[in-house]
Amino acid sequence: MNKILLCAAAFAAALLLPGAGTPAAAPKTAPDFPQQADLWINGGSPVKTDMGRERVADSFSGTILRKLDRLPETGEFSAVYEFQVSRTGEYDFFAALIAQKRPHSSPVEFRFDGDGWREAPATPPGAPAWGVSNAVTWTPLGSRKLKAGKHTLSFRITRRAQLGSWSFMCDGIAGFRKGVWKNASIDGFRAPADITPGTTAVVTYRQAGEAFPAELRLTFAGEPAVSLGVMSRNGENRFRIDLPEQLPPGRYRFELVPLDAPGTALAGTGAELPRPPVPPPARLASAELDGCRYALKFEEGRTAPVLAMAFAEDGKLYGAFRLDAAAGDLPEALTELARGRKIEVRFRPLPAADGNLVSCRLALPGPARKLPKPVNYGGFTDRDGVLHTWYMNREFEYIFDGERYFPVGGMWCPDTLISPDNDPAGIAARLEKDLATLRAIRQGGLDDVYLNLSTQAPLRVRQLFIDMLEREGIHYGYQLTAGGGSAIPSFFITRDRPDAPGNYRGLTRGTYASGRITGRFPAEQKLAGLLVVDPARPQNGAKFAAFTDKVGKDLRHGIIDLETEQDFDKLREITFPIELDSPDNSEVILIPLLESKMHHENLWDAEEFAALKKRLSWIGRISWGGKLRFFVDPIRNETDMVNGTENLRQYTPAINRAFAEYLKKRYRTVGKLRQEWHIPAGSFEEAARLIPLRTDRRCFWIDPETSRILEGDPDRTFAWIDYQEMIRITYAALADEIAAYLKSLVNVPVVFKSVGVIGEKMNVSRRYLGYDGVGFECYLNQGIPGETGGGASRAEAEASEHTMWKVGTEIGHSAAVGNDGTKFFRDEAELRGMAENLARLGVSGFYFFGFDLKPGNLWSNHNYHDFPEGLAWAARIDREFAAPGRKPVAATPRNYVFPGGNTWWWWITRHMAFHGREQNLIPQSARLAAKPLEWYSSTNTLPEEFDAVIINCPNPPFSRYYAEEIGRALESGRPVSYVGSRSDLGTIPRLDRFFTEETIRFADGSTAQVLKPLPGAVVLAAENGRAWALRAGNLTIVSRTPDKPPVNRADDFLRYLSEFPD
Repeated sequence: MNKILLCAAAFAAALLLPGAGTPAAAPKTAPDFPQQADLWINGGSPVKTDMGRERVADSFSGTILRKLDRLPETGEFSAVYEFQVSRTGEYDFFAALIAQKRPHSSPVEFRFDGDGWREAPATPPGAPAWGVSNAVTWTPLGSRKLKAGKHTLSFRITRRAQLGSWSFMCDGIAGFRKGVWKNASIDGFRAPADITPGTTAVVTYRQAGEAFPAELRLTFAGEPAVSLGVMSRNGENRFRIDLPEQLPPGRYRFELVPLDAPGTALAGTGAELPRPPVPPPARLASAELDGCRYALKFEEGRTAPVLAMAFAEDGKLYGAFRLDAAAGDLPEALTELARGRKIEVRFRPLPAADGNLVSCRLALPGPARKLPKPVNYGGFTDRDGVLHTWYMNREFEYIFDGERYFPVGGMWCPDTLISPDNDPAGIAARLEKDLATLRAIRQGGLDDVYLNLSTQAPLRVRQLFIDMLEREGIHYGYQLTAGGGSAIPSFFITRDRPDAPGNYRGLTRGTYASGRITGRFPAEQKLAGLLVVDPARPQNGAKFAAFTDKVGKDLRHGIIDLETEQDFDKLREITFPIELDSPDNSEVILIPLLESKMHHENLWDAEEFAALKKRLSWIGRISWGGKLRFFVDPIRNETDMVNGTENLRQYTPAINRAFAEYLKKRYRTVGKLRQEWHIPAGSFEEAARLIPLRTDRRCFWIDPETSRILEGDPDRTFAWIDYQEMIRITYAALADEIAAYLKSLVNVPVVFKSVGVIGEKMNVSRRYLGYDGVGFECYLNQGIPGETGGGASRAEAEASEHTMWKVGTEIGHSAAVGNDGTKFFRDEAELRGMAENLARLGVSGFYFFGFDLKPGNLWSNHNYHDFPEGLAWAARIDREFAAPGRKPVAATPRNYVFPGGNTWWWWITRHMAFHGREQNLIPQSARLAAKPLEWYSSTNTLPEEFDAVIINCPNPPFSRYYAEEIGRALESGRPVSYVGSRSDLGTIPRLDRFFTEETIRFADGSTAQVLKPLPGAVVLAAENGRAWALRAGNLTIVSRTPDKPPVNRADDFLRYLSEFPD
């Protein structure tokens, strides 16, 4: 960028903080620990302090330094320690302090000698605790190079704890010379090959070399399950390590690890806690095809159902069929796939031994029909080596081992999995509580859960919990949520509006004078820089000023940006130096570049993408049992780009590269791009960097990297629409990669939870064997599912390029804290009504909200594990909807509103931000009065197959952008209804040929565009001989609409269409 650097962030030489590893010693377990350290500083012996001392029996120092007072309101308290270093070198320091980054502790700062103050890091999870209220633990202070001689270490606190008191404790500081272990050698490392929980394991080895502090670990899945702080000494070493009761079956490893290099194992050996064996499944020996007949043979006289899977030559699955007999006729649907083409039929028992698959080729005479959507499928090998084949059928159902999986249960936030604590007593207590919850669920007649907020516990604890679910016969999904959203630099795009609603934020203007600009900005915007444009002198180019904003804060909520307003009234004034080729007192426009907290992960960034995969890799180290059914939301909880994200032009080198590639594929030549954008861009790369600025009279496109300003036609350009499409489509492709990665580790379906009321392209899976399911998030206080999020989710599932599972992942009475004062649902009728409405959308499975939700003070009314009556209601739903062959409510037709509507409750939308109008006046999913149960789902991506569609697209450039898709709908032969007017006639030829420029104005205030009854068209309604409704083949046009466009619902807007049923 051509930038003016206003204020650079200050950087100091950082201490190297260890990624893991703190002493495992506590006063009761290792009282001689101070003597083992190379340096020990007694906590009760500072040379200078204004804090008190206190005798504490459970301490290393005997007397500790302590501060606990509510007053004064403000101040500073400190302590200075002196210590002697006998040997020059680098040392690792650990302070026995009150646990840091906790509500009960004051934040501690420290410094060595005369260096700058540094904030102590958060206390690592699992560190030992002791002393007053068990509040003291080890806090790593990092490594420090010290010369021989006297040094000082100082601590200070300048803020009270979150709970309101000045709170500090210090029991001592230990220092260890780094790297001593590098000169030592370890031989003869021995430990038990088989371990037993609750016993003591003896580990022995020989060392040659100087003593060093170390940890003796027993690891599970690469994480320490138990550790012992030791001093590894020259000669024979023998240690006893107590094994906790809570150890799951699996493979373990004893390791010796230096304290200052927690990722380096000097020696180790494997150990195992075996699982009881399970009988292997029946094995298929052979399969033969004779035309349309098949014959199967099994080993050892055993039999089992078999799945026949039909793969075309492209390697994709197009049909899966359960065979219960060992011989017979192939299903007709399978043989139809083989007519006129060659297919491979793969036979696999249900379930199967891993690798047990028999294939046959099949080609039958007859014409080849167009292949349907491919079937997403997989094979999950559980910890016993049993292979479970699964797929999503064409009814959006999940088939597991040949049976429909229709879960009825709830989302559960168990205590065991939300806690990072590694203390055996705490683990046992939490497991006991969660077992009681689980058994209450089972006693209520349910056996399906999916786990949320469940990635904090150590891996061995997660394994213990999974083993408990398996023992209790619970089918489970697991929400992974490895990302937390990203801060992505984004330009804030808006325009001035004469009819602006309250709290609208238009363009920001400043005055340039004497080499400085002054502007006013909301406190809720955290600025990363400003793009400065003099609109009267675009030939001078733009300038970008980058700086660090220490005042502004992005206060948008962290849950899919559901807040309904931002406060733009709290303004602060910013003045900064800059040189422009403009006279003094010139008015300039300032386009903010924000540090925007997004509700999606920055998947375009290669490092963030790799880090996300690393955070997810733990699933490959768990032994999953046969009750596992799916993973959900691996990236972030309820991801979307709605509301306060819609007007943000996300701007990073990686995103711009993705945009350039998108444009190359879409337009192929720069000439074609110029033609559709109406902007003289010099290259795809330049086009992918352009930032829009629309004033009252002109429209500029600014390249922040070169300062070049181009002009264009805002009513004809595709540029802003292309950006909005690209950011969602490329995100979906990257998310599909994550789903495929997960299944390379554990091959079960991957589901994303969809939010928002419009079917979005960022939620449409286009990669075969990418995402497998769409989670419906529906609450009655937001409206009927078909009208709100359920309609959008349905459209996304049906637009995906392969089969998908529709599952209700979060279903409740109210999304509000407190559940509107209702326990679970008001009554069984309300719960049943919700289930029936979802079933009409094709949803196959209901997870109600929920079981033991966290935090409990917010969601206790939503819980129903403690509400027997609610459990009984859900159990009856389970029996009626989930039983084999049962479908109490049929799915309604696949109807859509296209293109998609808008988030009408927000202060701005993506299209209003630049174009100043919406692409479709119908705000969200809608229905016609004659058929109140059949919803038309609002979507920005029209599925290839549909039953009916309502279209409204009156204005350019949207009509030109969607002309091809609208034309495809008209050519499909399925019912298409166009409602409203058309302005740029000729853009959509098959539609526009019926429209004239003439307008009818009715006495009730409604208007209609006069239609031409061409040959073959039937006039449905006219005013004084002028047609305003007609039908021509599969196309119905109703141009009459009320005088005011709809705000949040389209019932009134569509009332004239409702007069003309199919």
